[in-house]
Amino acid sequence: MKKKLFVQVTSCSDPMKWYAKAIGHIFPVESSTEDSRHGFREYRVRATDGYINFISKDDCLVYSQDNVEEVVPKIEAEVESLRSENTLLKIYYESLAFNNMLFNRIAGLNGKHREVADAITNCVEPLNLLYLACRKELDKLP
Repeated sequence: MKKKLFVQVTSCSDPMKWYAKAIGHIFPVESSTEDSRHGFREYRVRATDGYINFISKDDCLVYSQDNVEEVVPKIEAEVESLRSENTLLKIYYESLAFNNMLFNRIAGLNGKHREVADAITNCVEPLNLLYLACRKELDKLP
């Protein structure tokens, strides 16, 4: 009996491909295609939505049914770790958002409070930059 093959997406050479946001996901292989004349080397897989799609052989790792049973728990643990990091990132982001609000209020002060505002701004400004960088990273998350 032939063992079932699975592929794990490890990269994506083209951001427009359907699996660009599926890095780390594992899919069952339906068949393999190769066209040496045109340079096609792909696995025909069944995606989670049930449709048949293709993954470039250069963008994935291949596992037999035995190996995939070993790999899945490791991936699940990694996913849980990333979820925890994502939660911490969101909490950190909220904290930085509060600091950003303070920064904007301080920047609006004038007159005799300006000297104090400038001193506080020097302390808060690095946090504001960190907030903006954090916000960019959060925007990239699915």
